[in-house]
Amino acid sequence: MRSITLFFLLTYPALLIHAQKNTEPFTWLISLNEISKLTSTTEKNITSLTVYDALTQQQKFEKSEYWQAGSPGYRWSEITFDLIAKNQRFVEGNRIFALLHLAIYDATMAAEKINTTSYFITSSSAASNLLAHLFPKDSAFIIEKGHEAVASKLWSKNNTQKEIETGYAVGKYVAEKYIAYAKKDGSFLQWDGIIPAGDNTLWHGKDPMYPTLGKWKTWVIDSGNIFRPAPLPPDFAKTEMEILKNTTHTFDTDKTAFFWAAPVYKIWFDIASKKIFEYHLDDDPPAAAKVYALLYVALFDAQITAWDAKYTYWYTRPDVYDPTFKPLIRTPNFPGYPSGHSTTGASAATILGYLFPADKNYFEALSQEGAMSRLYGGIHFNIDNTTGMEMGKKVGNEIVKFAEKNFSKN
Repeated sequence: MRSITLFFLLTYPALLIHAQKNTEPFTWLISLNEISKLTSTTEKNITSLTVYDALTQQQKFEKSEYWQAGSPGYRWSEITFDLIAKNQRFVEGNRIFALLHLAIYDATMAAEKINTTSYFITSSSAASNLLAHLFPKDSAFIIEKGHEAVASKLWSKNNTQKEIETGYAVGKYVAEKYIAYAKKDGSFLQWDGIIPAGDNTLWHGKDPMYPTLGKWKTWVIDSGNIFRPAPLPPDFAKTEMEILKNTTHTFDTDKTAFFWAAPVYKIWFDIASKKIFEYHLDDDPPAAAKVYALLYVALFDAQITAWDAKYTYWYTRPDVYDPTFKPLIRTPNFPGYPSGHSTTGASAATILGYLFPADKNYFEALSQEGAMSRLYGGIHFNIDNTTGMEMGKKVGNEIVKFAEKNFSKN
């Protein structure tokens, strides 16, 4: 019996979220005791669901099927990808997704606590109300999608009007906690520094992107500078440029460079979602919410450490050091050392390897591929990548320690 249990937990580790039901589950920003007081609350604004009465049964069925896909956070992630792209907030993507999926996780725990609504309703309310704040120009569209999402459960007869009203109120409460946090997380810090003068071993350009990101508030690690790497020797760029120019290019290396040119928050979402599907966690909302939450904490905290180092040292990129060099992919408008993709990828691989230990080598191989893609693309030196991976593993290990300490009760 012991061997069967061990095998099951090794291949389906996220089930640990349901262990020890006699203790309160971990939550990030909300109090589950406060949630219990909201069970008698109704959200009167949600009565606007009557606007959907004009839809045909076929239209209602199609919308219900759309929202039925995956765990509660799946469709909201897809919507958020589009919102980030529309608003050109790519560098901020890890922050946005961390806020989103931690809110969904807390909303999921809230639904489990009160047991008078559904995971989907609390999550959809939390997601839509939070995203409406994060993307104010699109707030009307987002709130409408939130109403459509919860209405779909009424059409499919999965939930009653009362359950929807209660769940929406709970989700809105969760969103308010995250909105308050987002207003104070450092993301609105103004930069009043100057670009350091120097030779081409230092980055130079105009309007560097997100120079204060390294000072933003982290979720788990103490601060962005906790794993700041050592400075590089004065002649590093000359040596690294030789390595870069001697790198062999093939169809496969070019394909790797173009694939990983996509935002890390999208690539690692797809990787995690694949495992959630393979292990049937899309049928277990608390387990899926845990995976996404820890993944995006790992990505965001690692990104903060990378940006701290980037704007501490201001080290160059290949096409800045040698203006005659033509990279394969577009060079981002900020310093190079260390690579953000490498740092975040190693952190993501570490936490996913903890959550899905049977796939640990798979995640590590992907993070190494992601790091090498920056060399293949010609936008980073090798030292940017190796240093970033070292930093990312350290961040990931801290997230693992945090998960072991806090989620053993879930």
